[in-house]
Amino acid sequence: MASAKSELVVDLSCDHVRWLEGATAEYELPDTGKAFRCALMFAMSRGPLALPSPGTPAEGTAPFTARLAPQQLAWLGEEVRRAGEGATASQVATAMCNACAQGHSDDVFGVVRCKTGVATADSACEGARAALAKQRARAS
Repeated sequence: MASAKSELVVDLSCDHVRWLEGATAEYELPDTGKAFRCALMFAMSRGPLALPSPGTPAEGTAPFTARLAPQQLAWLGEEVRRAGEGATASQVATAMCNACAQGHSDDVFGVVRCKTGVATADSACEGARAALAKQRARAS
């Protein structure tokens, strides 16, 4: 049974929102929240983020809403705590987008990740198997 997702609202730059929208279209994801979760799962697999300085003003931001699983929220919270006093979930989300946007988009959005790692055709997760089948169809 899938765990319930909780809503998270963060302030993201308009550029990051457009980046997520572009990935949503390019990779035929159901919505930008899924693109955000892909980026988050990629970042989770890479280790601590380099956050902007606390109090750094963000220009051209907009509220962005994503539904996250408990372990995703826990990782985000741990990154905020690790960053120290004054750090926010919005800063972590910004750092996550910065880090992911520097890499190859296939590494972020073209890999199906599950709680336990990268999904394969043998994964127990039905959703992962369906996503992999969709990727194979898209590639052919």
